[in-house]
Amino acid sequence: MPLATTDTAGIFNMYMRRLLQFLGLALVLIVWNAVSGILAHSQLPIGRFLPSPIAVAQAGLKLLVTTDFWTSIITSNARVLTAFSLAMIVGVFLGLLTAWRPNIRALLQPALVLARYTPVAALVPLSIVFFGVNDLQKVIVLFIGTVFYVIVLIQDAVLRFPLTHVDSARSLGLRPVQILTRVILPGVAPEIFDTARVAVGLTWSYVLVAEIVAAQSGMGFLLMRAERFLQMEQMFFITIVLALLGLVYDSAFVFSRRFIFPWV
Repeated sequence: MPLATTDTAGIFNMYMRRLLQFLGLALVLIVWNAVSGILAHSQLPIGRFLPSPIAVAQAGLKLLVTTDFWTSIITSNARVLTAFSLAMIVGVFLGLLTAWRPNIRALLQPALVLARYTPVAALVPLSIVFFGVNDLQKVIVLFIGTVFYVIVLIQDAVLRFPLTHVDSARSLGLRPVQILTRVILPGVAPEIFDTARVAVGLTWSYVLVAEIVAAQSGMGFLLMRAERFLQMEQMFFITIVLALLGLVYDSAFVFSRRFIFPWV
C-alpha cells in the first residue's frame, strides 16, 4: 500500500474518532436534558434534584466569577500535587527496596497488604485526631490512600523485569547497586511513569474524601456547602469540574509519555 494512502487513512480515522467523541458527548447532554425535562413535568419530587445542562451551565458561570471557586481549585490541586509527589517518592523507594531485597519484602508485605485494603474514609477521623483539621491532615489522607498502591505496582514491575538482563549485567561485572541503577531502573522507567499516572488519578479521586469533613476550603468544601443549601446546579457543576480536572491530569501524562518514552 502506498505511503500517502496509509497517511490519508490514518488522518481519516483520527477525524472519525474525534467526531464520534463529540457525538458521544452530545448524546449524553441530549439524554440528560430530556430526562431532566421529563422529571420536571412529571411533578415527581425527584424532578427538582436533576437540573438541566443549561441550568448547570448558568450556575457554573455565576460560580466562575467568585473568588471562593478559584481559591478552592488552587487549594485542592496543591493538596493533590503535594500528596502525589510524596507518595511517588516514598512508594518508588519502598517498591524498589522490597522487590530488590526478598527478606525486607517478606517483613513488610503483610503490613503493606493490610494498609492497601484499609478504606481511606476510615482514616479521616483518625487523621483529624492526630493532625487536626489543617492542610497537613488532608495531605496525609491523600498520601496514605495512594502510597501503598504505588509500592505494589513498582514492586510488581521490578519482579517482572527479565532475569536474563540482570544475569547479563552480573556477567559483565556490574555490582548490585549498578545493576539496580543502570539496568533495572531504566528498564522499568515506563512502568514507573504509568504508575504515576494511576497514582495521580487515585489521589485526585480521594480529594473529596479528605476535604468533605471539617474543611474550610477546597472543592470538597464547596460541594458540601452547595449540598447544605440544596444548590443542585452548583453541585453538578462542581462535580463536572472535578471530572474535567482529573481528565486534564490524565491527558498530561498520556501526552508527555509520547515524548519521554518514544520507543515504547
